[in-house]
Amino acid sequence: MTADLSEEKKGSQEIPPAPATSGSATATLTVAGTDAKIDMANQREIDIHERDPNGMNDYVKIRFHDIIAEPDPEVFSFDNVWALSYKVFTNTKVWCYRITSLILAVPLAVLWGIYFACVAFCTAWCCVPCLKSEEIELKCVKNLWKLVIDSFIAPCFEAVGRCLGNIGVRVSNNKE
Repeated sequence: MTADLSEEKKGSQEIPPAPATSGSATATLTVAGTDAKIDMANQREIDIHERDPNGMNDYVKIRFHDIIAEPDPEVFSFDNVWALSYKVFTNTKVWCYRITSLILAVPLAVLWGIYFACVAFCTAWCCVPCLKSEEIELKCVKNLWKLVIDSFIAPCFEAVGRCLGNIGVRVSNNKE
């Protein structure tokens, strides 16, 4: 197997490393006395360092200099006050976020998981079948309406278009 890997590395394409798994690629979950096996090989790993890979929250990335600035180079606070303000702002923001996320992140993750599961369920079992049913039921009305338009209304507009199609407009610039 090592010979195969070394030959593949010599090629033009690099093979990405396999995700690290602890133990086997399956996990066993026991619910109400019934064992369920979950295939963990297809689960995506979470990136601890890049927590916003799609840039969804770029507008919330606020730094001290985005909020506080002293515009006049001649009138400004003491250097130590400026440095202390920076440290207080940054640490307050970090620790407030961490404490809030410590308290609320897991319960909100549960609530959002339930919400999006309900949305997915309602979409799959209510909205899509209802829309498909209406589409099937209204197919007859659509065909009838198309027949009325093509038989009665379209010929009237074509006749009016032919009657008025030869009208010409001449623009003259008469100055008196």
